[in-house]
Amino acid sequence: MSETILEIKELKKSFGDNPILQGLSLEIKKGKLLSS
Repeated sequence: MSETILEIKELKKSFGDNPILQGLSLEIKKGKLLSS
């Protein structure tokens, strides 16, 4: 099994009363290549 190098669970962000992110989860394993 690969080692997890970054894990985010249930990230939430808002500006005042305006929610921007609600429940973002992300897991990045060692050796994985990500691009966008």
